[in-house]
Amino acid sequence: MVIVSAKATATPGKRDAFIKAAQESIAATRKEEGCICYELYASTEHPDKLMYYEQWTSREALDNHLKSAHMIKFGQDKIDNALQVGDVDVAVFTTAG
Repeated sequence: MVIVSAKATATPGKRDAFIKAAQESIAATRKEEGCICYELYASTEHPDKLMYYEQWTSREALDNHLKSAHMIKFGQDKIDNALQVGDVDVAVFTTAG
C-alpha cells in the first residue's frame, strides 16, 4: 500500500473556488483502479491550507493517477484561475518494517 499526503495553499480568498474546482478530479480519482481512499481536507487553523490524503494499492496506480487526464485538467484549472499559491508539498509513504 502507498499513502500520500499532499499539502496545498489556496490563493487567499479562493479556497472555496479551489475546492469546487477539485471536485471533478476527486470524483474521477475515486473511480481509478488502485484507489483505496482519496480525500481533500481543509485546515481548521489556517483558512487557505488544504491537504489531500490518499491510499493506493501500488506505486504504479499512483503514477497512473498523476498522468490521468482529469489531474492534468485540474492542474491547468489551478493555473488558469490562480487558485493556488506555491507548489504542492507531496510526501509518499509505504509500510515500514
